[in-house]
Amino acid sequence: MSARPRRVSTVALIALGVGCGAIEGVPRSRAPGNECPDRPCEAYAYTGTKPTCVFGRCDAGRATFDYVLVVSVPTTSFFAAGRTFTLRSREFSAAKGTAKCPALTCIALPPLVPWQGEYRVAPGTAAKLGVAVGAKEATVPALATFVPRLADGAPGSSDGISDLETLGLPSDVVQSEAVVVAEPRGPFGAHAISMTALVPQGNYERRIVPAEGYDALPPVITGAAFAGQDVVSDATLDDPSGDARRSVVRRKAGLDGFRVFIQDAQLERRVSAMHLLSGVVSTVRLDTIGENDGAVLRNNLDVVVAPPLGAIGVPTYVSAVIQGVGLDATYPDLPPPVAVSGVVVTPDASAIGLAAEIVFDSTNVALVPTEGVAVKTRQLRYRTWLRSDARGRFATVLPPGEYLAYVRPDRGLGWGRQRVAVSVDSPTSSLTLPVLPLAVVEGRAVLADGRPLVDADVVAEAAATQPDEEGAARARRSWLFPRGARGRTDGEGRYVLALEQGTYDLTVIPEPGSGFPRVVSPSRSVAPPAPGAGSVTLEPLRVPVPARIGYTLQDPSGNVIPRAVVRAYARLARGGPYLEIGEGVTDRAGRFEILVSP
Repeated sequence: MSARPRRVSTVALIALGVGCGAIEGVPRSRAPGNECPDRPCEAYAYTGTKPTCVFGRCDAGRATFDYVLVVSVPTTSFFAAGRTFTLRSREFSAAKGTAKCPALTCIALPPLVPWQGEYRVAPGTAAKLGVAVGAKEATVPALATFVPRLADGAPGSSDGISDLETLGLPSDVVQSEAVVVAEPRGPFGAHAISMTALVPQGNYERRIVPAEGYDALPPVITGAAFAGQDVVSDATLDDPSGDARRSVVRRKAGLDGFRVFIQDAQLERRVSAMHLLSGVVSTVRLDTIGENDGAVLRNNLDVVVAPPLGAIGVPTYVSAVIQGVGLDATYPDLPPPVAVSGVVVTPDASAIGLAAEIVFDSTNVALVPTEGVAVKTRQLRYRTWLRSDARGRFATVLPPGEYLAYVRPDRGLGWGRQRVAVSVDSPTSSLTLPVLPLAVVEGRAVLADGRPLVDADVVAEAAATQPDEEGAARARRSWLFPRGARGRTDGEGRYVLALEQGTYDLTVIPEPGSGFPRVVSPSRSVAPPAPGAGSVTLEPLRVPVPARIGYTLQDPSGNVIPRAVVRAYARLARGGPYLEIGEGVTDRAGRFEILVSP
């Protein structure tokens, strides 16, 4: 009887092929878990709701404070693929719900609303504004933009409406597409160009701006997001006669190629007709729609005289409108721009050149001297971006005046951003812009029961308001904000971050699945270190037992939405920006749970 062949297992062959060394597995995470009753909930310090043991986790119940959910629908979804929805807790928690989507356990996303509109202009009004459209009411090509807004105020009050961007919330801005209308009612009998968009139901500001070539027609900016036609006639203009909208612009050196318009001073957004100027004196109408306060233009508006597109070394003239007065503008005489070059260097004795991004932002621009006396003005503004080379060298052209130079060395070089006051009166090749050392910030993350929080991410992101930078809270200009950094806690809960000078929101993110919430410590100020100084130590960041936000996500037809990313935001200070306090992903059944700090 013959012997059976011996079977050798595949596992044994793989082991022999690799060698005889020890097999190293992946070690388990050292991060502590929120597990009860092994660790009693009474061991955690708390304020507010007493934590209890729920399904093996210490829990402070449902989140009861106001928050906003930002839902990003995946591109694979049949409903609203790739769209972003903003949902306020006070609204969906008060909803009646349905049999398919019960209240307090389910959120139904709002439907997508189709919109089609036209920017139409009456022939008499078009003639007054200097636009030829023929003898009949005509549709002109335009772009509609839907900017999401959020009702923001106490329940029962007349809520003010704020752009989501100004509140710190991410949002989708929806822009219309062009559609040719069969009926010929465009200028000179051409086919009209209509606008169409698919917009999630909600609060919006709709901005319609006529296309290039129709700049003499004013934009339509309204909260009536889903109105169809916008017919511009004498009845819709803020001043049909044009007497209070007449602007006389003068420039001795000529205005050819210059443009004039009115913009919102805070948002730097055009709200009026725009005119291309010529000659030495130009008289134009700066018509607006819906920008009056009573019978006159509202405040917080500026008249802008902008240089020709592509002009180098020519500043923009900006003058405030007060009580409807101030539309005339005289662009002053300027000395010629000057060539400026220099180097970005480290502040130590070695003075090594660094590759960096540089922004020159004017604070005062020089005028031609009057009777030998130097004159400067803030009404002229000039801003330019450039980069230094690998040795720190740069060159540009600037109108003479005073500037703030913002210098941001490339990441990985070990240095931080710097703001330098610069005065430019004549051509120079010796401008030196030093950077700042990074501040080393260290601290600890601990749980409310005293244990160190191990393997947690600690993220420092620039706060929406930078007290050291005038105007930083008004518009999010990247060069006014420090760049963020990320670290991880060790076995004792310690973390170390290298940060630029500025104000940060510091967030502790426990390891996923640990059962603990993220914690945000807002508005942490970081100053550059003094020479020879060590690290800056912050007080411990304490992570409490979580409250929870949990729902099933459905579309308007009752179908669940899997793989959607859901982020929770809340205001940690009255009137402050919204900050992200947690994140989750819906499962195959459309369910998500976000653990937040109570």
